[in-house]
Amino acid sequence: MKSIRLSLIVYFLGLLALAQGGVSLFVYQTSEATLRSKERSTRALLQARYENQCQTVHEEFDSRLLRRAQTLAQLAQSQSGGSRTQEVVAMKVLTAGLNPKAAVTAPLWLQDKMQGWTAFSLNRIPFIKIQYAEDVVVGESEGHDTEYFQVYTSKGETLQHSRSMGKHSFTLDRAVREKTGLFEWQPDETELAPGVHVRRVTLKTPVTRFRVHQPRPPLTTNRGSMGKRASQSRPPSEPPSAPRTPPPPSRGPTIPFQEYDRSSPAIFIQFASETKSRDVALKTLGDELYDDLSNLETESQSTLTALRHRLLGINLGAFGAAVLGGCLLVGLGLIPLRRLSEAVS
Repeated sequence: MKSIRLSLIVYFLGLLALAQGGVSLFVYQTSEATLRSKERSTRALLQARYENQCQTVHEEFDSRLLRRAQTLAQLAQSQSGGSRTQEVVAMKVLTAGLNPKAAVTAPLWLQDKMQGWTAFSLNRIPFIKIQYAEDVVVGESEGHDTEYFQVYTSKGETLQHSRSMGKHSFTLDRAVREKTGLFEWQPDETELAPGVHVRRVTLKTPVTRFRVHQPRPPLTTNRGSMGKRASQSRPPSEPPSAPRTPPPPSRGPTIPFQEYDRSSPAIFIQFASETKSRDVALKTLGDELYDDLSNLETESQSTLTALRHRLLGINLGAFGAAVLGGCLLVGLGLIPLRRLSEAVS
């Protein structure tokens, strides 16, 4: 009788243990998969936020350099005569007697009607440096990164550079000169001196605020004869083509200057700054990302550990209750068999 009761209890507890183990494993794996999926989503969000913050830091740094370069461009334009070139040239013509080269310069100015290309070229010759340019540069002593600037002609010849550069200087690549248009800017990073890494922008800007008028080349073909020959060569069955309408003007960015010709003389301004503050900001963002990811991993591991402990406690409690209940129920179920055995004996 005892062997039968023991066998029934063992079989019952074995089946219960297998059922609890399977259910617990299923619950743990499902919870772990859900938690890992949530962790990956949170990790992607943290990474995207980090990249956006880094991009914002880079854009703000480049925007500050661009604003400084634009300030130098405005100083250069305000010092090169601006829109009062006619008055400047007229004054030079009136005082030409005091100039030893008046016999050459005065006729050229008068020939171009005081606003032509020759007058404009002669008027821009005195522009060799930007006045008060050093006031735009922020020094390291003021709690900021050391800043530098260098001004070039359209041919890449150096006109001026900041005192902070010392004996060092930048270079203006020919490809940058050819690809950069008016009011366009190109950012890059370079090394001013060994161990001195800087971020710079190269801005191309005209040195005047007015448009230079140039005579157009005369037309070598007769439009009437061309139209007549074209109409004669067209087949009779082909209808005449409709006149072409000029395309509507494109709405580009508003430029706070008047129109310019491509032949207007321009200068290149390179404004650069050391990247210590930017690197510190990026390092801070990287440390914050590392801390957030570490905290996320730690939180996930602690959640899984708590889940394992909880499942283990639930299974042990259920198994203990099953042992006590199984022994009691099996004993009660075997009472009729025990009475039968006693009657037979």
